[in-house]
Amino acid sequence: SINVQVAFERGLWNIISVYAPQVGRPQEEKDSFLNLEDVVSRIPGSEMVVIGGDFNAHLGKKCPDYPEEHGQRGIGKRNEEGGRLLETLQAVELFAVNTGFTKNYEQKVTYRSGGHDTQIDYILVRRTDRAKVQDAKILPYEAVTRQHRLLVMDITILKEQRIKQRKHPARTKVWKLRENKVDLNRLVREMKNNKEETEEEWTEMSHIQEEAATRVCGKTRGGRPRENEEWRWDVEVQETLKEKKKAYKALKDGTGELQEYKRLKKVAKRSVARAKNEKLETKEGEDQIYKIAKYRETEKKILSRSNQVTDTDDKSITTITNNSKH
Repeated sequence: SINVQVAFERGLWNIISVYAPQVGRPQEEKDSFLNLEDVVSRIPGSEMVVIGGDFNAHLGKKCPDYPEEHGQRGIGKRNEEGGRLLETLQAVELFAVNTGFTKNYEQKVTYRSGGHDTQIDYILVRRTDRAKVQDAKILPYEAVTRQHRLLVMDITILKEQRIKQRKHPARTKVWKLRENKVDLNRLVREMKNNKEETEEEWTEMSHIQEEAATRVCGKTRGGRPRENEEWRWDVEVQETLKEKKKAYKALKDGTGELQEYKRLKKVAKRSVARAKNEKLETKEGEDQIYKIAKYRETEKKILSRSNQVTDTDDKSITTITNNSKH
């Protein structure tokens, strides 16, 4: 056998190429080949295992006694070597992927010679990685040798998804203007006296007002937005969400099933919807509806907010306009 290690972003892959003894060879030689347990046991469970090659064994069309090792979509009849191979697959928890997909006859035959069609070439993966295999088939017009035909497999490599956090720009704290109106107007007058009059006087005045407001009131830090207030889930919803998260983590680690994750996701979604409907019947739920409706309405608009500040003698008026998109 030939063992090649390939490094991917999500970990190491062990790709092993094998060639089994032909029918009629000594039993000791066959036993030595089928001792895959030693090979697989030395590979950590976090690493991917793909074993492919000529096993010189017929697994048969269906194997109801080996549902975890055989996909029940093979061809032909099981022979003695096929039975021994299935026992080995059961011992080391491997799955023959090209027996698990519905294909036409030509896409299943791996060996053709003298008018005889057989399936003796297989690709094996760990049973826990079975859900990652999207397809496995023969390319009828691509021959490896005179008799053997090319067997290919499509498998998904999950990539770690990084959620980008939305960031808000820093803004002037215009809501503090009424508390600091005296300081603001004094600073605006000082800054205006230091500027020469030009044709762009009003534009310059606007910049002075904004700068003065920033000095007096300060700016927000910007960065990540505040988390919205979450619903207070009951115990049932918390448990369903916890199970969904565990299934997603197992799917990313390669130890879970995609169908199981989808099922738990639907259960969690129904539980959340039920909890929300019950919550909406309370006073707190009514307030939450109002907040959501108000947020969605303001999200569509660009608000132009004007804040007027008068001096202590009510003579001098400063207007600060802050355009922000919500």
